[in-house]
Amino acid sequence: INAEYMGRVLMERERDPNACAEWLHNKLGSEDPWNAPAISSLLTSDTLANIRKIFAVRLDSNLKIKVLLSLLSMKRKDIDALQSEIKAILDLAAKDTDDWVQAVYEIVKDFPTANTLSSNITDGTTHVTALFREHLQRIERELHVDGPVSRALPQEALYRNTSIVADMREDAPRPEHF
Repeated sequence: INAEYMGRVLMERERDPNACAEWLHNKLGSEDPWNAPAISSLLTSDTLANIRKIFAVRLDSNLKIKVLLSLLSMKRKDIDALQSEIKAILDLAAKDTDDWVQAVYEIVKDFPTANTLSSNITDGTTHVTALFREHLQRIERELHVDGPVSRALPQEALYRNTSIVADMREDAPRPEHF
């Protein structure tokens, strides 16, 4: 593949939203869930503007998720330079009808500004955060856990001696010595 051809492909994807959709499908359309970093270095202002134009209408949920995940592989200087385009795409993801797109949005929403992933996705007010809260409460009820699920015992507790399992609990009474 020569440089002239690659230049034409780049210009086409930056000018035409339809070409951008085809390009995204070619780059990210495989079944490999971890190929999102492949496009991170190719995300320019014009490309992100075209992604924003086609995000809600032309991309399937799988591609939307991969676009969101590709943001995590961008260089910090590129993220800083492209803040407005990235924010516009994140705003569309927040309003998406697919629960998985919204879930990935909840995780990556703070990354462009704070350089961190959101670890507590049950604090928001979206439909997805309500689903997460509901499922965590159901798990707590099923496990008969008083408090957060993170306090539940690990799976290996089923195979350990009961006195060891009792010691594994954070709130277990500790014997006093002397």
